[in-house]
Order: sequence, then C-alpha cells, then structure tokens
Amino acid sequence: MSQLNRKVIESLIKEKEFELAYIKLNESIKPHSSLNNFLFAEKIYRVLVEELAFRRFRIAILRTITVEPMLPFIKVMCYANKINPELYLGGYNIIDQGILDQGSKLYAFKPDALIIFWRAEEVCPKLMDSYLELSSNEVVMVKESVVAKIDKLISAFRTNSEGKIIVHNFELPQFPVFGIVDSQHKRSQKGLFEELNNLLIETTNKYVDVYVLDYEHLVSRYGKRNWFDERLWFTAKAPLSIVAMQALANEYTKYFKAMLGMTKKCIVLDLDNTLWGGILGEEGIQGIKIGQASPGNAFTEFQKELLKLYHKGFVLAINSKNDEEAVMEVFDKHPDMVLRKKHFASMKINWTNKAQNMKDIAEELNIGLDTFVFLDDSPVERELIKQQLPEVHCVALPNNAHLYPKILRELPDFERLSFTEEDLRRGEMYKTQIKRKKLEKSSTSLEDFYSSLEMVAIVRVNDSFEVSRLADMTQKTNQFNLTTRRYSKSDISRFITSRNYQVYSLRLIDKFGDNGVVGSIIVKQDNDIWELYGFWLSCRVMGRTVETAFLSYICEKGLKDNIKSILGKYVPSKRNSPVKDLYKEHGFRLVKKDKGITSWKLDRKKTSIKCPRWIAIREG
Repeated sequence: MSQLNRKVIESLIKEKEFELAYIKLNESIKPHSSLNNFLFAEKIYRVLVEELAFRRFRIAILRTITVEPMLPFIKVMCYANKINPELYLGGYNIIDQGILDQGSKLYAFKPDALIIFWRAEEVCPKLMDSYLELSSNEVVMVKESVVAKIDKLISAFRTNSEGKIIVHNFELPQFPVFGIVDSQHKRSQKGLFEELNNLLIETTNKYVDVYVLDYEHLVSRYGKRNWFDERLWFTAKAPLSIVAMQALANEYTKYFKAMLGMTKKCIVLDLDNTLWGGILGEEGIQGIKIGQASPGNAFTEFQKELLKLYHKGFVLAINSKNDEEAVMEVFDKHPDMVLRKKHFASMKINWTNKAQNMKDIAEELNIGLDTFVFLDDSPVERELIKQQLPEVHCVALPNNAHLYPKILRELPDFERLSFTEEDLRRGEMYKTQIKRKKLEKSSTSLEDFYSSLEMVAIVRVNDSFEVSRLADMTQKTNQFNLTTRRYSKSDISRFITSRNYQVYSLRLIDKFGDNGVVGSIIVKQDNDIWELYGFWLSCRVMGRTVETAFLSYICEKGLKDNIKSILGKYVPSKRNSPVKDLYKEHGFRLVKKDKGITSWKLDRKKTSIKCPRWIAIREG
C-alpha cells in the first residue's frame, strides 16, 4: 500500500467519508500484501467498525500448530467484508481438552463458529511417521480410532454449543512412503488419507452446521512448496507461509459470510470489454472478441463461470451504455455466446447514468443494492457507482481478460453452505418477477392486479424437509424481518422438535409459476398465549398482501387451539423499516415501547384478520 493511498484513506476518515474510506482501503489490500500493510489496514478498519455497523461474529480456533501469526490476516479479511470478529484461541495442541471439558473457556466464550485446525502429524502420527512399521490390521485400528475421536469431539461440541463448526480435512503426504509408485501400491499412504478424509465427511454429515474445509485442496491449489515455511516450523511450530496465511484467512471468510447470510444475490455486468472483448458499436458483431481463439477464449471462459453461478441460483443482470438492438443481435446470433437473453433477469441497455440503471434494476427485482456485485472494465464507471451507491460491491477488472475467470472464482461473495430448490431456480424466479411487474403496471387497480395473479398460499407446519430453506431465509431476509433474528439449520431443527414452538412455512404459487417457500413464522407457545417469535417474508413477494394471508391463517389456527392472545415484537434495524407498522395495520394493540422496540398484542376473541379474497390458502 503506497504512502499516497494511506494519506487518502486517512483524509477520508477525517472528513467522515467512512464508506468511501472503507472502499479505498479494501482496494489497497492486494493478494500477497505485506504484513505491515495488513497491520495498517487492521488499525484503520477498527475505526470503521462502529461507524459502518459491521456484523459481530465470535470465532474460536482450536489448533495443533502455532497460528498466532495468522490472526491479523483473519481480522483484516473479516473487516474487509464488514464482519467484526472477536477471536478466541485455544491452547497449543489441546483440542480434546477444550471441547470435552464443559467448563472450558471455549464454552464460556460462546463462539458463533469453531475452527478445528489439525494436522495428521499431530492427530495420527503413526500413520505419518511409522506407517511402514504398522500391519494392515494396525492401520485399520488407528484409522478407526481417529474417526471415532472426530465423532466424539464433534458430538461433544454440538451437545454443549450451538456454534457452527469448520473442521479441516487432512493434507495428503507431500512425500508418501512408497515414493513415485505410492498411488499404485496396495497400501498407498496417500490413498489411506483420501479414505480418511472421506470418512471425515461421512462423520460430519451426521450433524447439522458442521462443514469440512477442504484443506488438502486449498494447499494443492496454491502449491505445497509455496504453502509451508520450514524455518518457521522448526523454530516456532508455525508452518504456514505468508501466502498460506492470507489464502486460509480468505477461505475462512467465505464460510463466515455464508454463515451470516451475507452472500450476494445479483451479478450486474457491463458488456464491452467485460462480457466480450472490444466495443460493439465500433467493431460490430463480427469484430467483438469471443470464441475459442485468444483473446476471445478468456471471455468465453468468463461467461462459462457466470453461467455456473446462474445455475447455482445467482441472478444475472446487464447495465451497459450501448445500442440495445445491436446487443440483442449478439445474444441472438453470435454462435460463440455462452450466455443468452434467457439468463438475464434484467437488462438496462441504454445511455442512462449507470447509477440510475442500478437503482432501476434493484427496484425491478425488488432486492437491495447491498446484494449487488458490479463487474465493469471501466474505472470511471466503477468510481461513479462507488460514489453514488457505495453499498454495491464494485469489482475492479484488470487489463488482462485472461484473469477475469480467476477473479470471479475467488470472490467470497458467492459461497453458500447449502443449496435448496429455491436457490437453483432463483434466476428463473426473478425473470417471472419482472412479468408480474409488467402485469401490475397494465392493471387498472391493485385489486385487479392481485386477482389476476391467481395466488395460492400453501402453509406447512414443522416440515423437516424445509429446514435448509427456512434457515437460509432467516439469514438472508433483511427488509421483512420483524425481530432481526437469524437462525441456523440446527436452530430450526430444534424449534421443529420442541413442544414449545411451531415452525410454519408458506409457499406461494401464482399464474406465472411457483415462487417457492417465501415466508416463515415461528410461534412460541405459552399456555393460551402465542408469541410470533420470528416472522420473515421474501422480498420477492412483498407488496402482494401475502403477509396478511399468512397472519390470518395463524390467527385462525390459534382460535382453533383456544388461544386468547397473540403477541408480536418489532425490533428496528437499518433495513426493516418497511414493516415497522405491520402489527398496527393488522389490528394489534401497542402495549410497550422501549428504545425503538415495540411490543404488540392481538386479542384473538375480539379481533380477527381477514384473508385477502385474491389469495387462496391451503394446508400442505
């Protein structure tokens, strides 16, 4: 980081331009930056934490090596993604004691996430150092004991904590005992550790919110010679190089962002020199660069990566200063285009200010600008978005297009911990959302619009098959989240099996198709009183009176169960102001107000909530 950059960032902070200072600081932290740069960045980020309301996240690390030198990298990578980390580091090579002792400092810390960083050299040294001295039966016995130990530790932590777990798998031996023929040998040492890693996955899959970090793959990706620092290992038991520490910190951050529901939703793309090489208006359809030959093959590969993200459920949109007719010809007729019109939920191809286009895309798709990633080769256009819409994540594309696919693959914005039916169909769902918008504009009244949608709401209660989707919804929903609560899969599973709670889900179908599971209410039961412990609704269906239909169903269900009253609470956040009057608008009475938090009560025998006539409710 240059001295000039440091002065610019410090000047922005003095001027209270905190969001711009954050953006400039992020841009200054490059891969393989020096430790001094990271230490400077950490100091500045700490100033921005409170000003920009970073998300707090408690991270515990249990390890069999010295990881203290990596902590500044973890902090900076978290800060760069608006996460405020609080770190707990267990003692050196005492993983078992930390987890098995219910009174340990680990549990007093109450981690949101636990990282278990172990190496085979410490966990099963016999399989590394004495492998040739073991009989086949002894190898099996050691392997089984390692798996049993892993199972015991994960089970103990899951019993004592609700925190999520990230467990490293084992790196394959760099120099296997049978040398160049190891992979062919019937007692292959590498094969043994591949089997052990598969058993680790089988074991962790028995538990919720336990994730295996593919450490072997990560090390191989960067190169084992680049990953280890032998001098530091022999002098301080700290084997990771600077490259390794940065790469591993970045990998951890991908998990943290996904755990916090901070995954992005929409990828907005420029066209010229972004989706293809060259300028369409100057070179025409025949002159743009895309295809199998260089340099067009880099753009082809970039489109392939974007298509993978589309099929994983990320929404694609276009924001380009261009001639729309010429662009449509490229999508329709160019034989080497991987992406076609059908893959884009929204297209803004005009000569309008790109910041305005970005706002229009957000309104059209009904999602927040903070869920956008913008890819544009022009630093001028990126700077405009940064200045006017700092919540949009602008990715700087380099001059060399062959780096585009690599940059896209390494962004931490597109990681998810699970994939539901709704995720895989999201691009298609948002396209139908635009059809609904067009129908709304052509309707003579809102009631006519609602009626023409032919909406059917299907409500289910305590459905274990929907745990992943419901957890995902609580993590990602910001606008229609009455209490700001967010839950993991284990939390939702616990609510479903508890006698004190009921978990309701709502799936919405209309004339344009299945919207998927778009709503959830968790009811806490206390004798003849129900509390709406959580209420979430997807932004895709906000403004269609679905919330009224859902509340009417809950009220009728409560009446059947002889409930006297239903309680609700509104906890304000930066994003959920659209629902601050929800309870008031549905007949609830204000009973308490404290520091902006309002509590509401509905007397079920005196007040009823009518289901809108244009929504049919069915039980699933």
